[in-house]
Formats: sequence, structure tokens, C-alpha cells
Amino acid sequence: MRTQVAIIAGGPSGNSFTKVILPLETAWADADDALALDRVAVEFGDGEAKAAADECLGRWSALQRDTLQSTELYTRVRAAENTTAGGSIDRALATAWTRRMRLSGAGVDAGKVDEFIALRDEYARLQSDYDAVMNADPAFVTIGRRDLDGIPAGVLESGSRKRDGSYSLPVDERTQRLLEFASNESVRKTYWLAREHHAQAARRELFARIVEVRDHLAHLLGFFTWDDYRLAGSMAGDSARVDKVLHAVSDALSATCAAPWDASFDGPDALATAADFPVAHAVDGIVQTFAFLFKIRIERDAGDHAFPNGVIAYRVNDTMTDQPLGELLIRTDSRLAIQSQVNVLLGPRALNRPAVVLATVATVETANGEGFDHAQVSRAFGTLGDALATMLAATPYETLNLARPFDFGAILDQAFADLAWQPDILARVSMDAGGDPMDADRIAALLATRKDAERRALRTDVAAAQFDLAAHMSGGFMHWDAEAPVALDTLVHGGDGRTYASVWARLYATDVTAALARLRATVFAPAGSLDPNIELLRLLGRPANPAAFLQEFSQ
Repeated sequence: MRTQVAIIAGGPSGNSFTKVILPLETAWADADDALALDRVAVEFGDGEAKAAADECLGRWSALQRDTLQSTELYTRVRAAENTTAGGSIDRALATAWTRRMRLSGAGVDAGKVDEFIALRDEYARLQSDYDAVMNADPAFVTIGRRDLDGIPAGVLESGSRKRDGSYSLPVDERTQRLLEFASNESVRKTYWLAREHHAQAARRELFARIVEVRDHLAHLLGFFTWDDYRLAGSMAGDSARVDKVLHAVSDALSATCAAPWDASFDGPDALATAADFPVAHAVDGIVQTFAFLFKIRIERDAGDHAFPNGVIAYRVNDTMTDQPLGELLIRTDSRLAIQSQVNVLLGPRALNRPAVVLATVATVETANGEGFDHAQVSRAFGTLGDALATMLAATPYETLNLARPFDFGAILDQAFADLAWQPDILARVSMDAGGDPMDADRIAALLATRKDAERRALRTDVAAAQFDLAAHMSGGFMHWDAEAPVALDTLVHGGDGRTYASVWARLYATDVTAALARLRATVFAPAGSLDPNIELLRLLGRPANPAAFLQEFSQ
């Protein structure tokens, strides 16, 4: 790959699509696909195999960075974009490569490159220093034996049980699910405050410097603020539009936000517990719902593959062409620290190579094994819908097939998740010990709780997003006295500039849910080849209108 990039960057004269963009795309996609087995080893392997795969993927990441920051290559890519016919899918690919390289730093002025590299390296060190502060002498909380309700067994196993039946738990990534499931609010509050107060002065100082470095990097990259840099290529477009949306939602809610320790609280709802959604039955119901909506055939993989325990494998075929689309692997486990995630092990490319996609969905333990609570069923709909959307991308270029702006992706994820609130689907994915679905009265009672739960979540999400936006529009000079309404570690590692996405998704998801049957043709197939605002317009047949949603939540 490195040799191929060097040849493209320093090749003969002529900056056409076929001489620059196409060979670059092909080399990148081939190299990325060749690492599929290494991704499998990292996800499922152990010992030397996992270590070797990690090292290999690390070298690939370094090569990706060097390629994307090559000024010589960027010059040719930008020139090739200008010679590629506008409105074509080739032009979409050329634009995607130009944007990707610009955001990676390839377009920094020659006289500022050393400064950019120094700031980039400092940024990485600051993130590592932040983690070191968090992990040094970790905080612990004690949970009394009468306060354990709702806390998953996997969280408790991360700590130690005392003679009196209480638990001492470390406050780290292994136990963060406590905030989602602990029934006792005082337990959630104790945990949150322990996390936020742990080395608070040092963490705030590091975060302030991180914001300053981000601001300098944004300017070197040609953006007014870090928020604008993070929003480049997104559906929202810029921080001004995000700020306007957040204020509109805040005014509609016209209430104080929920306590931060309640932001992610799902809790073991007595109206629908994990006993109502056994894993295998619920997953089958979810994938078959999508099979009907997207006109695909999804069948359990009965092949000779040796999948690890906790992985359910499905083969996905196109019912219209009877061609294989790929393999969907679904990992379920009550001990997962990450609630849900989609990893593309082998990406779709020109539809001539089936994709392999791993979807991770967390569960909770029940007396009869593992199951989903209702919040997890909703999350599983979002995650599995996202995984299938990846398989159904149909452009000839892997970069476009795997490219979807994060805020547009959040809308789709929320629209999929909303399926878990439809009565007929709830009946399909639920099953009690006697094999019967949840009855109509319980479903109606569950649906009646939705509006209050969503209003609480929106209040919290708006406050978090406004704090994030203010921090990254301030140039690093923001100071605050009260608790931040969002965990700082979220803003240190990837959430920066993007916490608004959950609010954005909620505004537009209702419109999208009503048009799910048209998603495959209007959104999945063109993938990243069209502006997401155009895709949304084609999907709905009209401009999206969040006014009804805002009016409903203002009541």
C-alpha cells in the first residue's frame, strides 16, 4: 500500500480520476479488506494471535494517517476532483477523498506543518494523560446489599463482595453500566459524583488545555471553531445550525434538565423486564422485521464456521436477485462494557464480495439465562438496522458504501430503535416462560411511559450538547463552577462537537420511521454518494418537519 501511494503521489503528469482517485480507492479498499481476519482475531481471539492482529492493525492505522496527511498526494487528489464530472458518482468519491484528506491535515499551509504536527502530538499526549489521571488510584464506591436492585451481575463481578453482602466497585469503564440499571437513584448519584470528582482539578485542567489545542488545530485546518471542523461533511453542516436547533428544543421543553446521573438510566422496568425478551427469540424477531422491511432474506447460519459462544450468525441474501449480501454476526453478552456497536470486518465492495458485519448488543442476566430489557430491545433494533444498512450500500466504491455522516446515521438509528415501541413488533419479539407474547394490556401500559421518558432524556441531552458546543466555540477560555452536564471523558474521547446528534435524531426520526420501507432504495443504496439532506428529501418526498415533534413535547 505504501508503495502504491508513493507511485500515485509522484506519478506521471495528468491528474485525472482514473490516474489518481480510482487507484487510490482500489489500493485502500484492498488493503483494508485484506485485514478482515485480523479484525476477527482482535474481536474473538486471545493470546499471541490477538496480539499479532493488534500490531498489524496498528501498522495499518499508522499507514492510513500518513497517507491521509500526505501533502503531495492531496495536491493530486484535489486536482483530480476538479477534473471529474460534476454530479457523477465518481465526483462524489473524489470529493469524499478530498474532504477526508483535508480533515486529516493534508491541506495545512506548508509553513504551518511543523506546528500542526506538534499540536497533533500534544493532543494525543493530553488524551493519554487524561486517561492516566482517571486510572491512577481509581475511585471506589460501596453499594449496600439492599441497594443492589437492577445492577447487572457483570458489573458486580468487577468489584469485590464484602461479608455484609455489600460490594466495593471500581469507578471505571467496567462498571459504567450501573448508571443505566441501578434502581436506587442515590446509588446512581453516588457513582456519578465519585466519577466526576475523581481527580477533578487535574482533569478539568487537562480538558481546558485539550479545548485550547483543538481550537488551534481547527484554525490550522481552515475552520473557525473546533465544532465547525467536527461538523464538516455532516448533515447539520455548521455549529450555527446546531445552536439554532438546540435552542428550539430547549425552548419547547421549557424545563430544567434531569440530573446528570439519570441521563442514561433505563432501569429494570417492571412493565417489561428482561424475562420478557429472551435473547435468541428477540434477535430472531428483530432481524425478521428488517428482512420484511428491506426485502432481504435472513437465515441462521448452519455452516461449519466455529463462532464463539454468545455469537448468533445469520446469512443475508437479496430476495430480488438471490445474491448473497453478507454475514451478520451478532454478539450478545451481559458482561459487555459497550452497550452496542457495529464493526465492519469485511466491507461491501461493488456488491461482488459479501460483507461481514459484527453487531454487538448487551444483555442482562435473568433466572432463565440472558435477555433484553425493553431499552435494550430498542437499542438492538438501532444497532442491527445500522449493520444491515451497511450491507445494503450499493455504490461501486467502498469509501462511499461505508460513509454516512454521523448525525444522519443517528437519525436512522433512532428510527430503527422506535420500532420497539410499535405494539405488533413488541408482541413479535417478546415471549414469556410459557411461549406467549406480552399481552396487549402490558404493551399499552409500557407505551404510556414513553413520552415522559423521552422528555427527560431530551432535557439531559440538550444540556450536554449546549455545554459541548459552548466549550468548543470558546477557544479554550470556558470556565464553569457547577458540575458539567456531560461526562468530560465523553468530550475527551470522540464525543466532542457531536453530542447534539441524539437531539437531532429525535427531531427527525418520526418522519423517517414512517418511511422505513423506502430506505433501501433512497438512502442505503446511494450511501455516501449523495448529500444526506437530499437523501432525506427523496425518502420523505417533502422537507422534513420537526415542528409537530416540538409541539408535542412542549405540552
